[in-house]
Amino acid sequence: MDQAKAFFEMQKQHVMAWVAAVKRIATGTKQLKEAVANVQQSVPDVQTFAKDLQIQVEKMNFKNQPRLDRIAETQARIQVELASLKKKK
Repeated sequence: MDQAKAFFEMQKQHVMAWVAAVKRIATGTKQLKEAVANVQQSVPDVQTFAKDLQIQVEKMNFKNQPRLDRIAETQARIQVELASLKKKK
């Protein structure tokens, strides 16, 4: 009788643990659904921000391109001058 009682008590504990695990999974699933909904809600704002940022980067690159071209020309001229100085030595 004691063995049967112990067996059923152990089975009861297993069932209780299983029920608790199912509840944790249900809670986790609910939280995941809420998090996904929040992300989906934020996506349009992020896309708008990314588009605006890309436009600003393109404007900045357009404004900086002449300066970068002058820098590249100056570097090339300096390299030519250095090369001519090395030849004179």
